[in-house]
Amino acid sequence: MRVFIDGPQWAGMWTEISADEFQNLGYETQIFYNNKKKPKARLFSKLNKFFPATKAFLDWEKFQQQDLLADFGKSRFDLYFSIQGKIDSAFLKKIKENNPQTKTVYWLGDVLVDAAKRRFDSLKEANLSGALDILLVSYQGTYQNLVAQGFKNVHYFPFGYSKTYHQVGEITPEEKEKFTCQVSFVGTHYPERAEIIHFLNQHLDEPVQVWGRGWQGSGIKSNGRLSLQESLKVYACSKISLNIHHHLTDNGFNMKFYEIPAAGGFQICDWQEELARTPLAQTPCYASAEELLSAVKRYLANEKEREGLKEHLKNITTKDCSYTKLFKKLSDMVC
Repeated sequence: MRVFIDGPQWAGMWTEISADEFQNLGYETQIFYNNKKKPKARLFSKLNKFFPATKAFLDWEKFQQQDLLADFGKSRFDLYFSIQGKIDSAFLKKIKENNPQTKTVYWLGDVLVDAAKRRFDSLKEANLSGALDILLVSYQGTYQNLVAQGFKNVHYFPFGYSKTYHQVGEITPEEKEKFTCQVSFVGTHYPERAEIIHFLNQHLDEPVQVWGRGWQGSGIKSNGRLSLQESLKVYACSKISLNIHHHLTDNGFNMKFYEIPAAGGFQICDWQEELARTPLAQTPCYASAEELLSAVKRYLANEKEREGLKEHLKNITTKDCSYTKLFKKLSDMVC
């Protein structure tokens, strides 16, 4: 089986993890990075940003689709696998017309921000006509929302643990000194995240150590951006790693939910109803800033309890939350 993967190139290694799982199943893969714009698409993207009216006749996504279609057409593929690609129903119709034997799968792991809603709207025709065979989403609320709208062949497809990419590796003495802290947070700035961290910093003996982008002007110092491997080392070196989801998260979990325990980190996560139905149901969680502060103080003060739960959740993550199981199920669906 040959798989064409249309995915982003970014620190979370989402595309590479997917390719690795397909390869572990014995499939050949080819990657098109959908956020690496070629010259024409890059030019029109800038025009669309500064002069929105140009999008009506010089839509950069259409030129990106042309580049994508050209790469896809260079060979024959059994599966077109798009990870939040800049595509629409018209594009998928072209794929099916030229390659009726090719299965098409679209995976959107983002929360339902406006851009995600527009993407689903642009894919609905293909979904109903069969040009899009399978639609994957990583939040139960999104799944229920799409089913209620009449979408077909929608599947809840959470994130997970990658045996290849979620290994911490050697931590040098310099890295250990840099990343060791009581409480850490790794992620992009959002107001709700800054609010919670400000609250914790007012009550903890040591401030939360933050890594990530967009924190300028928030009053919280960021130690800079990290690669996936560096993030895993922060989780391994922190006594507690916070996982504060985007406020639009609707009953599901981001990638960090699995990465933190996989790295041997101790996670405290904001509460989601779905937590009770996951193998990681024992993950400490909170429903308010006050509950989070209480949990942080409790687990900082009880090393034996913290270390025991950390080891237990790591074992469950690697055993029961693997991408290998998820991609095997996906393979069974498309074959």
